[in-house]
Amino acid sequence: MDHPAASEGSGRAAPTAAVRVPYWAMAIVLASLLAAVADMPSFFSTLGDAVVFTRVGQSLDRGAPSPGAVASLRQLAEKFPASTQIEIRLLAAQLSSGDLAAAQSTLDQLRAKKLSNSDINTINAWVAKANAATSAGKLPAK
Repeated sequence: MDHPAASEGSGRAAPTAAVRVPYWAMAIVLASLLAAVADMPSFFSTLGDAVVFTRVGQSLDRGAPSPGAVASLRQLAEKFPASTQIEIRLLAAQLSSGDLAAAQSTLDQLRAKKLSNSDINTINAWVAKANAATSAGKLPAK
């Protein structure tokens, strides 16, 4: 079938030639693709860390840390030492599992950092929840 512009007598020829891309442009695209593929393990590692962080948070929101939550969060805290969010979630998991000595250590580390008001409120809420659970005899002692 002819191109409509060519059949209407507009004077323009129907596009039939393939677009030619310079070799240097193809080399840049290929190099970019190779760099992206080389970085994929790092991406998937970080994605896996995000999944762990999210799942542990969900288990804490349900009221009890999942088995291995504290160990998983400890590994994430070591991998990302600047993340206060990971440390706050680690504190929550330690408090929820009754490991008060470890929670105190994590709390001391958090106190050394500059925390936002939101972070402080979150920490206070977890500590209050742990205190209430301890008073009610519902917190496992370690």
